[in-house]
Amino acid sequence: MKKIIIRKISFILAVIMPAVSLLQSDFSVQAASGFSVGDTVAFGSYPQTEITDENLLAELNSQPLNWISYNYYAGDGNGNEVPQDFMKYADLEYNGSRYRAVRFTKHRLRAVIHDPFDYSDDMQLITKQDDYGYFANNVYWFEFEPLKWKVLDPDDGFLLCENVIDAQAISNTMYVISDSSDRDGDTFATSYFKDKDGTIYLNDYSKSSMRDWLNDDFYYTAFNEVQRDNIKISEIDNTAGGKYAFDTYKYYN
Repeated sequence: MKKIIIRKISFILAVIMPAVSLLQSDFSVQAASGFSVGDTVAFGSYPQTEITDENLLAELNSQPLNWISYNYYAGDGNGNEVPQDFMKYADLEYNGSRYRAVRFTKHRLRAVIHDPFDYSDDMQLITKQDDYGYFANNVYWFEFEPLKWKVLDPDDGFLLCENVIDAQAISNTMYVISDSSDRDGDTFATSYFKDKDGTIYLNDYSKSSMRDWLNDDFYYTAFNEVQRDNIKISEIDNTAGGKYAFDTYKYYN
């Protein structure tokens, strides 16, 4: 019988290489004449530098804002993961510049063990937001600035963002399904899945939460209509497989 254990919900991708390689895959841009490998080009914009000037902060905070939920996932650890409204943003055009306000009522967790969550239980489950000086119930402002890209292939318009500008979950849910035994007869977790039924492997990028975020939230935030028309469509080849040492392990796409 399969044993399903819900482990981590909404865990954060914070490593650099996977984050930038996803941008390579989805956001190559049509080549412009005269560019060479290694050139830097500006394409799109995204909230980057935090505003610290007190006078500007006072002016921004005095403006009417339309708060929108990030819909970050949370749950009780029993498969009841749902998007919640504990973190919101508001975009504002002010004096010719564009800004984004961000506020949250609680830190985003690396994992949800039970609900309600007692922060005194395990501080290791809290994300790095507090380590970097961001605290609940405050409003933080960031200015939209041009995104800078390195030209990797000027003929194909293949660009790589100079900075890792965001971190998102590869999957908003993770299920560990145990249905095999090792050489000693002990049951162990065979596979990690995005869905409770075990039909979508956690590392299946074609169905990942990260891809949804890139193709929706990031795509429409960072690029205007003209820029979106110049972003090439890429096909996902998800056929590569791997296998662990024991024959009992399943293949992973």
